[in-house]
Amino acid sequence: MDLGIMDDKNWKKEEVKHRTKQCIKLWEKMQEGMTHTRSPVTYVELKKEKVGRRKDVVEAAQEERNVNTFTVIQSHENHHAIIDQHGEILGYWYRIKPELLKTLRETTAALPPAKVNAGNRGDYPTRHYSVWRDYKAIPYASAEYRRELPASKEWCDKNKKLFDYLSEGLRMISPMTYIRYRGAAPYLKARHNLEPLCGVWFGVAINQVVTGSTGTHLDFGDSGYNCVVPWG
Repeated sequence: MDLGIMDDKNWKKEEVKHRTKQCIKLWEKMQEGMTHTRSPVTYVELKKEKVGRRKDVVEAAQEERNVNTFTVIQSHENHHAIIDQHGEILGYWYRIKPELLKTLRETTAALPPAKVNAGNRGDYPTRHYSVWRDYKAIPYASAEYRRELPASKEWCDKNKKLFDYLSEGLRMISPMTYIRYRGAAPYLKARHNLEPLCGVWFGVAINQVVTGSTGTHLDFGDSGYNCVVPWG
């Protein structure tokens, strides 16, 4: 019996290794023809400037309204990475499967009406489905997620393939970030019976009907890579 259990564990390990190798090969194929943009600002400098300088950064962004001065990366089929002089990835772009975006559009349109956020993010409906610990010692599910149950859970469940796809992308782009995010999942489950709601990410902000200019916003407290998915 013990030998059978060990064999089963070894088989699962081999299966994981095989799947990982397949993912790496597929990712390498997808990266053929990949292009880069070199950032004049390093990752270390960005990390330093986010501490205690939030107001300065936001004010500078508000003053610079001429979009012609911004670097524009045209949409194309190939992967694209923004890197600093040390090769550190600051941003990464790749296409999302159309069928995943179709599900995202349909499920988001079916969500309960959300109030318009007139704050610094802009004037459009927004909601957060997340597990977090802002200002509290114990992690908890966001009020919007709990208030909109069961619709909120259905939305997360129906978009699971999208979040899995994006999570595998993060795993290829930044393995250490992926491992760090995954590392909290067992603790959340064992201690608080909570799970990340969006693949390897703990939550999502859903912004709907963004038809005009949005407000200037800085996610200074975030740690690691965020994922932005435009659709519509």
